[in-house]
Amino acid sequence: MDIYALFSVIPQLHLITFDADRRMIRSNDNIGPIFSAFLSTEEYMEMIFSHGKNHDTPFVLAAYIGFVWEAIYEKKDGKLMRVHVLGPIFYSPYSDKAMEHCLRQYESLGMSFSSKHKLIAQMKELPVMKYSQFAHYGMMLHYLVNDQRITMILTICRIPPFSTQTLCP
Repeated sequence: MDIYALFSVIPQLHLITFDADRRMIRSNDNIGPIFSAFLSTEEYMEMIFSHGKNHDTPFVLAAYIGFVWEAIYEKKDGKLMRVHVLGPIFYSPYSDKAMEHCLRQYESLGMSFSSKHKLIAQMKELPVMKYSQFAHYGMMLHYLVNDQRITMILTICRIPPFSTQTLCP
């Protein structure tokens, strides 16, 4: 089954796949590289991959900017082969002004967005959905890549506003 085609029918829900060396290898659309670059700008990738090395269960990352991502781990004989990342989504509507303010805050911390205007344009198109709906998409993707049913995604990591601290279990 082509998971990329399957997830492309959900409007604006992005699916980005990384290999075990953190290289983006595929996306269900041409926007994947923009959000892949955002994930790489902070410690987000490190958290996603660290969890995947020690766990098989999906990982949810909620960033201050309002983005929420789900990482689903594909393993072979216990070894991490790929990480499939769904998202980002928003849990609630986010105004243009709030988006620009958050990006300015990130830039003041030294983050650089080479495609800031593209990122803002794409942020405006992101889906807003309940966590339970988003979690079901993650559970479905986990089943498709691992042939294993799970009941709910429990590991959530929230990044507090402009802090080097994370709130991960």
